[in-house]
Amino acid sequence: WRFFFLEGAMYAVGDRRDGTATSLFINGDRGIATAGASTTLTDNAKAWTTNLWAGARVRITKGVGKGQHRGISSNTSTALTVSVAWDTNPTSTSEYIIYASDEFTTVTPASATVDKPVKTIAVFNDQAVMGLGSAQAMFRLRWNSATPGHDGRDESGGALADHLTVDYDAVEGPQVWRAENDTVDASRSDVKAWSTDLAFGTEIPCGDQTWEITGLIPFEGNVYVRKEDSIGYISNDRFRKLNVGLDTMAQATNGVAAAVWNLMLYFNWAFSTEELFS
Repeated sequence: WRFFFLEGAMYAVGDRRDGTATSLFINGDRGIATAGASTTLTDNAKAWTTNLWAGARVRITKGVGKGQHRGISSNTSTALTVSVAWDTNPTSTSEYIIYASDEFTTVTPASATVDKPVKTIAVFNDQAVMGLGSAQAMFRLRWNSATPGHDGRDESGGALADHLTVDYDAVEGPQVWRAENDTVDASRSDVKAWSTDLAFGTEIPCGDQTWEITGLIPFEGNVYVRKEDSIGYISNDRFRKLNVGLDTMAQATNGVAAAVWNLMLYFNWAFSTEELFS
């Protein structure tokens, strides 16, 4: 499972080893209220199991009462009862999410669905773009308040990705970066509106093509590229390998996990965790 956050809610999407169509879920649920009172929020579009959400939390994300969050003490098929009265009662303009639950709800986007295992995810402008590997166009997901519901769309023009990340360029603003292992390179696109395809620029070779890219991550103003044999970074649209001796322990799982914390970049290598500072 791969997890990501979109407009405040946590989602999970599958990466099935057998290559078949995957599943998409949201932790809890989301929607738009049809009514509210001092301790309730009602959504007549729902058909929840009674007390399914007891013990979870609800937060109003848009509209009247935005920012309020409460514990859920019980629920009927269409109404949540909260443990503490609202400061401002929800109305039919109040969008909400149910979160911090052990329950996940299936998401079936309109127009297009996730039809291949998801290898990587990047989120920008309230959209999640999912890379499906080097042989399947990327998939985009959003929450559409107007429906309300989730929309899906496939990127056209051969937009493929094995790895994705989003970084901010001081001149050109937010950029979606992708890596492709059929040619072992990276490229970037400006973020786009929902109906516009991403437009990736010149592909930047990332070291020896013998060794695949295992991940991308922004760090210290550059996009760092983890590979099976090395780690490097892209600056001014050029790849620079860090010659720190990692290539003596090349293997397929190197760099598959990484995180930035306390000014350090941490990533797995061989049988250890490496710490990179500046």
